[in-house]
Amino acid sequence: MIRAARLVRVSSGKQAKDDRTSLPYQRKALTEICQKSGWVSLEEDLYVEVISGAKGRENRETLDALLEEIKRGRYQRLCVLDFDRSTRKGLGEWEEIKDILRDGDCKIVINGTVYDVEDEDQEFQTDIQAVVAKRERQMIRKRIIRGLEVTAAEGKNTGGRVPYGYHSYYPETRDGKKPRVVIEIVPEHAEAVRLAFELYATGVKSYFDVADELNAMGYRYHKGVVFNWQASYYILRNPSYAGLAVRRRDYTKRHHATKLPQVITTSKAYPPIISLDLWERVQAIRDAKPKYRQQNNPRRHPLAGVLRCQGCGGSMVIRRDYSYRADGSKLPIHQYACFQHLKRITPCPNPQVIRYEMAHLAAIEALKIVSQGLPIEDDAPDVGSASAQLDLKAKLMQLDQEEMDLLSRLNKPVEEGGIREDQFRRYNQMLLNRRDEFERELQALQKRKRPKAFAIPQAEVILEELDIDDPRLNDLVRSTFSELVMVATGEKVLIKKWAKRMPFKVHRVQRATLLSGLELSF
Repeated sequence: MIRAARLVRVSSGKQAKDDRTSLPYQRKALTEICQKSGWVSLEEDLYVEVISGAKGRENRETLDALLEEIKRGRYQRLCVLDFDRSTRKGLGEWEEIKDILRDGDCKIVINGTVYDVEDEDQEFQTDIQAVVAKRERQMIRKRIIRGLEVTAAEGKNTGGRVPYGYHSYYPETRDGKKPRVVIEIVPEHAEAVRLAFELYATGVKSYFDVADELNAMGYRYHKGVVFNWQASYYILRNPSYAGLAVRRRDYTKRHHATKLPQVITTSKAYPPIISLDLWERVQAIRDAKPKYRQQNNPRRHPLAGVLRCQGCGGSMVIRRDYSYRADGSKLPIHQYACFQHLKRITPCPNPQVIRYEMAHLAAIEALKIVSQGLPIEDDAPDVGSASAQLDLKAKLMQLDQEEMDLLSRLNKPVEEGGIREDQFRRYNQMLLNRRDEFERELQALQKRKRPKAFAIPQAEVILEELDIDDPRLNDLVRSTFSELVMVATGEKVLIKKWAKRMPFKVHRVQRATLLSGLELSF
């Protein structure tokens, strides 16, 4: 008994449901072919795909699973309505499919015609169909590209998501033909768009400020979410709100270039919400601002990348949150949070969240402590001090005396205070463990050096003037510490670990010019 597999495929879910390429039509036609030929084809033998035939076998899981079953010998027939339903990749992929058909002793059935790839003439016919299928795909793509170019040149909608402030719908037609999409203005959203442009046109509002103003007035973005700086950015850079269409894409290339000459036309798809004069003023302000942060500019968040999470050791980055006032308005709050926990990259056993102000105050205190050459914690040993090393050396001398006493007791009888050999080994091992511990501590103290004071006396004065928003704090922190580990306990922040950087290199000394000649040396 011959068992047949039916493969039905469409390129996208938007294809029509009543033409020759639809899934129901292909399924019905292949079922009738199997019934007339007397082949067995159950419901589980139907393989359905919604993907382009040019994607390749590596991206088509359904086709790959079907070919694996053919290789095992489960099917003797592979039924498709047209050859291009199997592949549009060309002869390369078709050769792989033919090898699997030979290994599984299976024949391909194209619209009721059986082709045996073992036969040279029939194999030649399928090869021609593979070439024709690939050529047809190229012609389809060329026609689509030509249509997109004409549509974009005319300022019409070429697809994509409708921006905030508009909504789209398809009007009803009497002749039954599919109409063009109609895009209309949403009045309440259009008010938010106009207000965003007017606020930014003042020249004193940032993307953050525009978002905060819109949220305070009760406006909401897509799907009722609050505005953020990304929403402000996308609104203020979209030419559709001024009734313009800017064509940047090169439809003849697979990957669209981003530095192509812009072609500005009047949009026939989007009605204008703002005036052209307001659009030009906003774009002039945006163009005047630096697009990339300069290397010597102070960063807004000095501890980002330096502050480490105690739980996982990963970097802590700034997180923007809100706190509600009594009148219902929102107050923005900045916090340093674990990056691994925020992005769910790896689970953090103890994710840390530290307030922006508290972390900066702790960093300033750490800088003051480093400038004085003192330890951070009160109970921490005075690193590199002679007193701490003398104490450890005294303990080692005491261990030497205890070892000599223990050895003398080994040679005495038990009645005279002596010990057995097994007791000696146990006590001696305890003394050796204590000696190793003391020697490790002494070696660590000898390697660690006391931090030197700042190179100039002016440093202490500058540190006293620092506050949490001082732009000089960025270079001070990054030039002094390679990492900081803080733990927030209630209203206090405890610094658990800190690591100093290497001394300044020549090309990094220039960064200290922002600090009025302040330079750190360790």
